[in-house]
Amino acid sequence: MAAFNRWRKHPRVTRLTEQPFRPVYLGSGWDGTTWNSSTGPFVWMWADGERREALLVATGKGGYAATVVADLRWLDSAKSYSVADISLDDNGSHSYAYRGTFTGDELMEFPIDLRTNTSRGKAFWIREADGKNLQVLYADENLSAYQQNGSAQRIDLRLTGDPGAEAVVVVVDPRANRGLAKPIELSATGKATATIRASELLPPAPVSKVFAEPIYHEAEFLPRTTVATVTEISEPNASNGVWILANLAAVGQAIEYAVDVPADGLYQIDVRYKENESRGRSQLSVDGSPLGPETDHFQPRGMYKGIEFRERRQGNLQLTKGEHTFRFTSTGRTGANYAVGVDYIKLTPTATPERLVFEAETSYSATNATVVTTSDPAASKNQWHGLKATAVGDWVEYAVTAPAGRYRVTSVVKAHAERGQAQLLVNGKQLSPVVDEYLAPADGSYQYREVVHGELDLNGDAVLRYVVTGRNAASASYGLATDQILLTPVPRLALAGKGTLPVGEQAAYTVGYLQFEPYYAQNRYLLWTVEQESTPGVLTIDQNGVAHAVARGTAVVRVTSQIDATATATVAVAVR
Repeated sequence: MAAFNRWRKHPRVTRLTEQPFRPVYLGSGWDGTTWNSSTGPFVWMWADGERREALLVATGKGGYAATVVADLRWLDSAKSYSVADISLDDNGSHSYAYRGTFTGDELMEFPIDLRTNTSRGKAFWIREADGKNLQVLYADENLSAYQQNGSAQRIDLRLTGDPGAEAVVVVVDPRANRGLAKPIELSATGKATATIRASELLPPAPVSKVFAEPIYHEAEFLPRTTVATVTEISEPNASNGVWILANLAAVGQAIEYAVDVPADGLYQIDVRYKENESRGRSQLSVDGSPLGPETDHFQPRGMYKGIEFRERRQGNLQLTKGEHTFRFTSTGRTGANYAVGVDYIKLTPTATPERLVFEAETSYSATNATVVTTSDPAASKNQWHGLKATAVGDWVEYAVTAPAGRYRVTSVVKAHAERGQAQLLVNGKQLSPVVDEYLAPADGSYQYREVVHGELDLNGDAVLRYVVTGRNAASASYGLATDQILLTPVPRLALAGKGTLPVGEQAAYTVGYLQFEPYYAQNRYLLWTVEQESTPGVLTIDQNGVAHAVARGTAVVRVTSQIDATATATVAVAVR
């Protein structure tokens, strides 16, 4: 906090913060009639009267969202601006970086990712680009004054500041779009001189312009239409503390929510429902087309110890920017009435194809013990499959089939006070740590849980064997209960290109897409970077995948999906 206060009280900062506060983005719908104040992030700026210099601040505290493409409309669209990242992190250090030189029009789409700082906060210094010479974009709080004499080849600096401090200046060449955050030691009298040459400056590091962060649409904020009685219910366990109960009274009655989709995309759609013994069944449709299976919202009392919220995956769907109608239609009831409770609708841009779903009771193939199929309206297809194990070493097998590829293996298990512990083997290969299906009675009578076992390559038929390894000390049983087996394709990238380049040569690298949704298997959703350079400036790469060999040394070219950051690939490059 001391470092922050020292920075914010510096005259160069206060000169701007004394100007009018200008909101940039304050959460979903902030500039309309359906503002969801729980989302964030919150972005604002101050600018001088001539719009030559500005300070942009963003924070994710108080909201769950951590990314935004912000419209810096308070700047002059006819000017060009250089931008420096001057963010202060939790440890009191600044993450100085040159972000680039942009036109005012380009800054109407300025990406901000708060996940890159532990503080979930960002600050950017913005200054009008002044001519063609090297120039100071930003000087930190350790400097009280500076003089600069810049040319196209170099800049000479005379600095005055805190005696003995390490000051930082961000120098840029706006014509070449290159910059450098340069630390400079001040003398015991607070003086220093420095010369920085154009050859020392580096291009800005590429940043993602597409964010695949989940978008939560809280039901209480959404416009809705229904003939049924609707109640807004406050509850601490609900997202944002409120959920919506639609008291549907008969099959065919429905409630519709108008959902504003911020951008064209392919989305994984999940809905968090409030489920208990007085709920019905429903079918979700989007713009008139069914999405996902019928959902039974019945849950016997005691599940989740009164919380009774459950997020359910509905499926993947391509949506255009703008308003879409999400309709929940009653299809019957298992509980006391036809009611449907919705907490939120979640849209997540996804490159992952639909997962393969196998019901345990129909996939069962073998055991060395006794198995049983049990009816339960809370289970998928109203049934789950159990192993009535009596000792360590008992096992049950399930047979599945999957096209060739890499998969994330998940089991949906029914946890209970009388359950054992198990190890999963796939085609004889141990996949995961031991899974404990025990549930303490204080946490509820039972819970359905998704247990992620790990990833592996499959090609055709596979046998999943669950082997009992023990039981919780508080459990009286070794039994296991499995509802579903889920195989989720893992999107991957393959990168091909030259591993050796002569100085001055350029080369294009090509990307292959493995198990990608076609919508996002496009180069415009990739981010190209250079890392692990033996010395700075060995290699550059543009966002078309074209590398330019600049100086002798070694580096690594990396390509990453902006939709799924786990999909990444590299090529080591030597520049001779």
